[in-house]
Amino acid sequence: MRPLSPPCSQATSLRALASATSQPVGLQAPFGERQGQRRRQNATLRRPPQVPRVFLAHLSSCLGLLGLAQRRFLRACARPVRRSFRGNRLKAEQASLLGRLLEAGFTLEPVPWCADGFFHSGSEAQLRGRRSQRTVDEVAAAEEGLPEVAFGLARPHLTGEVYGQESTSMLPAEVLKAALLTPGLAGQSPGSSLRILDLCAAPGSKTTQLGDWLQTIGGLLVANEPDAARHRVLRSNLLRAGIVDCIRTRLDGRRLGDLAPEAFDAVLVDAPCSGEGNIRKASDALDAWADPDQGQRRRRAWSELQWELLQSGWRALRPGGVLVYSTCALNWEEDEAQVLRLLELGGVEPLDPAQLLRLRGDVLGAAQPDLGPASSVPGCLRAWPHALDAEGFFVSCFRKAAGTATEPVPGGALEEQTFRLLDEESAEEVRELARSAQRLGFWPPEPLDGRPARRLALEEDGRIFLLPGPELGRALQRLACEAEEPGVLVASRDKANGGDLQISE
Repeated sequence: MRPLSPPCSQATSLRALASATSQPVGLQAPFGERQGQRRRQNATLRRPPQVPRVFLAHLSSCLGLLGLAQRRFLRACARPVRRSFRGNRLKAEQASLLGRLLEAGFTLEPVPWCADGFFHSGSEAQLRGRRSQRTVDEVAAAEEGLPEVAFGLARPHLTGEVYGQESTSMLPAEVLKAALLTPGLAGQSPGSSLRILDLCAAPGSKTTQLGDWLQTIGGLLVANEPDAARHRVLRSNLLRAGIVDCIRTRLDGRRLGDLAPEAFDAVLVDAPCSGEGNIRKASDALDAWADPDQGQRRRRAWSELQWELLQSGWRALRPGGVLVYSTCALNWEEDEAQVLRLLELGGVEPLDPAQLLRLRGDVLGAAQPDLGPASSVPGCLRAWPHALDAEGFFVSCFRKAAGTATEPVPGGALEEQTFRLLDEESAEEVRELARSAQRLGFWPPEPLDGRPARRLALEEDGRIFLLPGPELGRALQRLACEAEEPGVLVASRDKANGGDLQISE
């Protein structure tokens, strides 16, 4: 029997507690700090967040968060979220970027687990700033913890030099990168380029984080997002970040593993979830727990979707490859229970995320027992808000044993992709347009210089695409046929104006 429910030793008392009271616990600090914190909460949240007692019982009985650790958790959740961003090395040299931000009056502090990540704060005048109508991109950026005024309307964000991202949201991609860079761990052949799948990619924080790194070492990123609106946000963020060696698909992630079995060296499954870890920026994140029956149904629905996505990602992973499963949930069913189901498949080797990142115990809170356990299941890391002063997050990492084979899935014949490749004269015209955009800061350095004309494809409607650099190979041809676009739209030929070329927006 697979462990679908948490090993709660007090299930009866949990039920009794849920039925005995529906009154939530307010997130208030003890020792006379309540008034000041309440004012800060009301200034930053729609309403002061509340924690249903049944959720606190779940934390104590199922996740071991007891006593003083639980009180610290409540106090941490009441504090405003710490703003953070990640620099993009494709667009800006780090020292230059940080220097400009410091000159602009921002205070910066490194994120311990991400070399490109920084906490930041600015003056009240900067944070008030100039307000304007928010675009789809700014809404997506705000989802990731980006302050809408200080960074969302600033040049470094608009040009893709920075991406506003919650600090613990950086953990999954960093764990995946660390596993792939550990000698001999992922079994990668020397000199071969990596193939990485981001199964649930929108709005693009982790996708651009992986793409930034992958493009500097050589490799191909496949970013999948089935929802049309979220896919448009993903496309915009990838373009702004300068990620060109990428295929975007809009497929049901549950079937992607069947379309490209064992095609990837690494897979990230940052699954959709109940989002309880976002309580510092979303005061209603725990509202589903107020009704125990309804909350349980919702968590069961999330967990079944997550399990199907996790199985699909595992099928897409080659033997010897590495998979990271993550959520921003804080409950057993969506986190550790999924990991235990995966371990039951066999051929699954858990990897310790904390060891991969070489995080010290004091960073994770492991050296302070009253901060609560990181996780009780191998291969897992639970980032508590009170341990890291950040949003709650769950990260797990696994290697598919080299001798493990995925069951073959029957499929039809692969389609052939055909493009009309651009001639060299037209290709040089496109490159010159791109150089003009580079001087304005809206293109990555040398995105087309040195790229052969065979990577520029012209479609019948006049749009010109830059095709991904790495060879796809047969395993990824089917996914390429399913892609929303064959590559990055770089220009279009305006037939109404005599065929003039226009750089893409």
